[in-house]
Amino acid sequence: MKIQCPHCQKRYRIKDEKLPLGKSIQIPCPSCKGTIVLDLTRPDRQGRQTIPAPGGPATDMPTAVAADEAGRLESELLLQWEELPPMLEVLVKIRQILQNPDASLKKVAQVVETDPGIAARILKIANSAFYGLSGNVSSVQHAAVVLGFQTLEDVVTMASTSDFLGKKLDGYGIGAGDLWRHALTVAIGTRKLVLSKDPKLENDAFSAGLFHDLGKIMLDPFIHENQVELQRRIEEGGRPWVTAEREVLGFDHAHLTASLCENWNFPPAQSQAIRYHHYPARSQANLLSYALHVIDALSAMHISPADGTDVAPPLEEGALDFLGIELAELTEMMEEVAVSVDQITGEMGA
Repeated sequence: MKIQCPHCQKRYRIKDEKLPLGKSIQIPCPSCKGTIVLDLTRPDRQGRQTIPAPGGPATDMPTAVAADEAGRLESELLLQWEELPPMLEVLVKIRQILQNPDASLKKVAQVVETDPGIAARILKIANSAFYGLSGNVSSVQHAAVVLGFQTLEDVVTMASTSDFLGKKLDGYGIGAGDLWRHALTVAIGTRKLVLSKDPKLENDAFSAGLFHDLGKIMLDPFIHENQVELQRRIEEGGRPWVTAEREVLGFDHAHLTASLCENWNFPPAQSQAIRYHHYPARSQANLLSYALHVIDALSAMHISPADGTDVAPPLEEGALDFLGIELAELTEMMEEVAVSVDQITGEMGA
């Protein structure tokens, strides 16, 4: 059996024959000495209690799961997603190549072409109106030459995630392609915003924007299963969706996404920004968390479940002041971002 410490996220493997089936046991984590609870009895949900949400504030309404059950669910999901999906493996390999100052265009093309689907999407994006090269890019190697390594990395990232994030999510009520469009909007918008504040964050901003809602794909079946309880908490307490997630499941999609990115060895700046993008005040004045937060909040206003429930995250008080930007200026910028997204997705039929 594979287990994971809910405190430090270290993973271990225990031989099944050494486990006392039918019992609930506690073992100390060899790394952080925290307690790992293994419930091998599979009881129904008992011992419900109020717990602080990981990465977020404690709530005053009892959670729908006990702390150990929430930790167990999170660990199981992270273990299920321990390996990179095939389309993201190509992205990681390309990034490793591009980090080498002596990177070869030919080597980049060879890696990309191992996945014909991604190669085709790269050509579609490279030929989109956004890059002004409509119909002129004929190969991945040609794209690398005319776009440059940095832009090529962005294009590869978009191509690698378009199908991955293009799924229909019944639990969240998100239609096919809508999550990717939202992610692309947040990626372009966050990069645009940080360029005027700290250009060094440009690359991290784009990737964090694309991956910030990845946890929704992982959580969707559980959101669907708990839809009634989630709606009750939203309607009774006027809670935003992400707060209801924490109360019902014990953690939210942002926390889960950040943990997954850490497991996949994404840059720490991206994981931190994703973890706190719904509550940037807890990020210790992290600029990227604030930028991701405000762009996500404005973009998410256009994505709602099929039943009409508003899932847009609230704009945290003081966020605009921290960034030194007016809402009118930000809204105007988002209109420009929308045009860019249309130009990219239009070529792909998304």
